[in-house]
Amino acid sequence: MHRQDLNQSPEGEKDSDSLTNDDTSSDKEITKCQIVQEQDLLKKLSLIGEMSSYIAHEVRNPMTTVRGMAQLLAMEHPEKSSYYQLMIEEIDQADEVLKEFLYLARNSPLTLTQVRLNDIVYRAVDLLYSQAVKKNLHIGISLTDNVYVYADEEKLIQVFMHVLRNAIEASRKDGSIFILSRCIDKWVRVKIIDEGIGMNGSLLKKVVEPFFTTKEEKHGLGLPVAYKIIEDHGGQLEIASRPGKGTVLEICLPRLAVKSETELA
Repeated sequence: MHRQDLNQSPEGEKDSDSLTNDDTSSDKEITKCQIVQEQDLLKKLSLIGEMSSYIAHEVRNPMTTVRGMAQLLAMEHPEKSSYYQLMIEEIDQADEVLKEFLYLARNSPLTLTQVRLNDIVYRAVDLLYSQAVKKNLHIGISLTDNVYVYADEEKLIQVFMHVLRNAIEASRKDGSIFILSRCIDKWVRVKIIDEGIGMNGSLLKKVVEPFFTTKEEKHGLGLPVAYKIIEDHGGQLEIASRPGKGTVLEICLPRLAVKSETELA
């Protein structure tokens, strides 16, 4: 993987508007359609909420027991510890899926602190380094300096990991991904641009619906979780895509006043 900090916005940003789907409807009709879609999504999330307590009790509790037993067996039979460790890792992976499911289902409290947004983005890139390397992807980064947000740091890292992972999976080998940010009034907008397979209009409408996925062995919770976390932070998630052209995903968050060099010292 090649990671490059860009002093100027890449050409990909100039072309990103071309990915927006053509629509001859009026602005009023588009707004009405968006409101209806958001209401439908909230109803689906509410339905998940009704199921959450049952799943938490009936699935997570036995998993915790099995994990504990595997740890004990690994200590008692060190010659087979690799097998038990594999069991523990698989249980932990399943538990992560359940955590995302439960986050969608209930109003989980956020641990809000003042965080530097660039640190969040770079952390997500570093965590997904190995996945990008496998495809020999170039990641170009151009971020506005000293942008702070009032956010749950771990949750926000999760957002950018979900979004960046999708971009990596959609990208072709030796392709490029660009991460750009800019500040407009009281908002910071971060674009993640890939040159991958893209999506048509029908897929684009479903992409943030829970459990919707076009990928094998995926649970379809990544973007819905990212969407809810962003909403919980008072932000917005916007997506534009074209088949064969790629996808532009934009995260919009309320920002804090830019800190001066004296304050940062």
